[in-house]
Amino acid sequence: MIPPSIASPSRLNARRCGRLPSFCAAFADQRDILALRAIDWTNGQRDQVERVLGRYPVTSGRCESAAWEILPVGRERDPKAQIWQLVPTEGLYVVPKIEQDVFWFHHFTADVEAHCVDALTGADGTTRSAYLDEHWTETDAISWIAKMERTHEPW
Repeated sequence: MIPPSIASPSRLNARRCGRLPSFCAAFADQRDILALRAIDWTNGQRDQVERVLGRYPVTSGRCESAAWEILPVGRERDPKAQIWQLVPTEGLYVVPKIEQDVFWFHHFTADVEAHCVDALTGADGTTRSAYLDEHWTETDAISWIAKMERTHEPW
């Protein structure tokens, strides 16, 4: 049985089956259910990611550096791990839900096991499907760009 906290329609992309969302959730793709769990880092991997996030908190303005340092650890778990850059499709800024004293022209996050991992999410990450809604405003004005190399030199 799927726990109610996981099976809620707002957190699960259940297949359209023409019935109540809770019924549909019970028959959701197993991959969707697994993606809702936090990343199962080893203790050493979690420590590495938490150290990176400690060096680059939300207020640091160093999300790109954090993402690139998390990536090798993420690839130990998920060879397809990658970096995403979030950019505005309208206006000048991407706006997180947390209070900020500065404006962000873009943001970088590491994608590991279908979870975004950055200072907004912590080491557990947030599923990519829920990431925008949980951490950002104006989600319809944000675009994802896959990054293959650093945009800027690390400071």
